[in-house]
Amino acid sequence: MILLSFLISVTFGVAPNLSDDFSHQYLSSTERGADGNVMTYPCMPSPMGLDYDTNLGLFWQATENDGWVYTVNPDDGTYTQRFNVSCVFNQPNLNTNGVYYDASNNYLYLTDYQGDAGILFNDAIYCFDVDDPDSPVLVDYWDVGTLNGIAGISYKAPYFYCTFIYGHEFRIYTLNSGGTFTLEDSWESYYGGLCYNETWNVFYTHAALGSTAYVLDGDDPSLILDSYMPDAIMSCGMAPDPDPAYLWTSHLTPAYNSIIDNEYIPAPLTRTTWGDIKRIF
Repeated sequence: MILLSFLISVTFGVAPNLSDDFSHQYLSSTERGADGNVMTYPCMPSPMGLDYDTNLGLFWQATENDGWVYTVNPDDGTYTQRFNVSCVFNQPNLNTNGVYYDASNNYLYLTDYQGDAGILFNDAIYCFDVDDPDSPVLVDYWDVGTLNGIAGISYKAPYFYCTFIYGHEFRIYTLNSGGTFTLEDSWESYYGGLCYNETWNVFYTHAALGSTAYVLDGDDPSLILDSYMPDAIMSCGMAPDPDPAYLWTSHLTPAYNSIIDNEYIPAPLTRTTWGDIKRIF
């Protein structure tokens, strides 16, 4: 597991006060260029994947901070510590990396990169009922049997889509009750965070620990439709903002969340340059 060399004190269940030194940074269009990092916010230690909870109006965020899971306010980037997966399983050394929120069931899916290195869990996926965001109920979990570094997770019916950083893989699963699963397909890739856009039938992702954002075909995610560089280094987060003009991503160390331009326009809309495209939003 990747660990930060410093800790940020966060009061349990309360969003922290951000000091002047950690106030969010608004970047001018000149500073961010055509493909922009719109703003950044300081965040909890070791931030990883995000996904937006339409019921709470908040982002869920996974971390490698000893298994803690947080919510993030999209208005100002403030965050609240919610629950700890290591405590839920009564097992040390568990963490969370990717996030998918299922609005229809109010379920939260979390991936765990290499679990506890194979003592109890390998790469794992956990599912929680989050009716009470501070005391979730474990619904099911899946040990997918690899130590390849499961990272991003998203869903397009009827399958779950996962990226594996050190396995350099993109995998498609059917997840069944009772912890059973079927590997439907896989291919080589090197991506971090992952999210699906149903309206445009595309996946958003990014180079693992890199600075390039990718748009993948929703019917064939091995096909890259487009890419751009939003001037942000991305670790494991990629999530849609409530405003479709933007995406959220995370950076592991130093720890911050970024809002970046969502600059993909699907056919048949005309594309010219990225700078022109974003004016339509």
